[in-house]
Amino acid sequence: MSQPQIEIKVEKDGGSSQNGSSVIPPHENEENSRFKSQIQKANFLSQLNFFYALNLVLRCFQLSKKGGSLTEQDLITFPWKNRADVLANRVTHFLQKQFRKNGKLSLSLAILNAIKVPFILTLLCQTTFSFLKIFSGWAMKKLIDCYVGVSDSDDAYKWAGVLSACFILGFYTQHHFDHVVMTLPNHIKNALTNLIYNKITRLSMSSLTEISSGKLINLASNDISILEQRSMFFTNLIVGTLSVIAGGAVLWTYFGVCCLVGLGYLVVWVPIQQIVFITSHKAREKTTELTDHRVRLISETVDSIRLLKMYTWELKFKEKIAALRRGEVKLLRIGAIVQALADAISFSSLPVSSFLMYIAYVYTGGELTVATVFSSY
Repeated sequence: MSQPQIEIKVEKDGGSSQNGSSVIPPHENEENSRFKSQIQKANFLSQLNFFYALNLVLRCFQLSKKGGSLTEQDLITFPWKNRADVLANRVTHFLQKQFRKNGKLSLSLAILNAIKVPFILTLLCQTTFSFLKIFSGWAMKKLIDCYVGVSDSDDAYKWAGVLSACFILGFYTQHHFDHVVMTLPNHIKNALTNLIYNKITRLSMSSLTEISSGKLINLASNDISILEQRSMFFTNLIVGTLSVIAGGAVLWTYFGVCCLVGLGYLVVWVPIQQIVFITSHKAREKTTELTDHRVRLISETVDSIRLLKMYTWELKFKEKIAALRRGEVKLLRIGAIVQALADAISFSSLPVSSFLMYIAYVYTGGELTVATVFSSY
């Protein structure tokens, strides 16, 4: 016997009914704006410590014992406001608002307006974590001074408590910052993919013939992925500047004018990193053009495969596609080398700047102590 079909209707008040007899509560209906995920249902301590994820961990453990696998119902749902269609509608709203105001469109500004609250939360978490690291270095100096006899040893417990509090607060702020920067770019990527899909469905057939499917696939898979990979570092532009100023003020109390040597090394690398970024950006643009051309040629080859076989042009088109791919791989290799150079500069800048600062301080007659080295490195 065939299974009876049950029609689900969404009512105006936000609930939904099955043939008018039963209503799905808003907290269980993901199509409802009042839907609450497991994250929103969790209390403050659970959200602070990510305890709401323990049920998923236990579920995975139980299934691994039984040899089962996870289903969609087992996964943690995210809030309704982070849905791809909801976030895409917010981005569209701010784009329309910009166009009505000044006749210009800025996708970056529209995205920032759409994610204003989580962006501010991310900025606050990273700023707090950066200043806690600076303050914990100063507290560590005070603690070491108590042990080496520079300060009163009775204050050691006080500074140990301050240092422990800094580590605990830094632990929480860093983990919540990482959680936001790992999840928010994915939500933005899904929203932009939703915008592309909505735009395609509204185009006429004549307009669709002018756009290759390969270009759309490359736009959704590669171009948007760059936003996902790089957007997590956007707040560093603001927090990094504030951290350099605050850290420089603390270093000035330790090493005086010699701290400018280390800070100067960091400043010198800024224009060099800008050159590296421009080079990488140009290589990425050329790679995107070659990828679009290659995917379009492959699509045309597949669509006309019968004609190619009839005239035995398969090898010619294969050589063209292979040549495009070789050029694409060459540009990708250049981009990877440039990115590796940028990463090497980034990860080695702090140790090298500290080393130069120590050398300048010693050669000018200063004396390095355990407290100053450990608290400034």
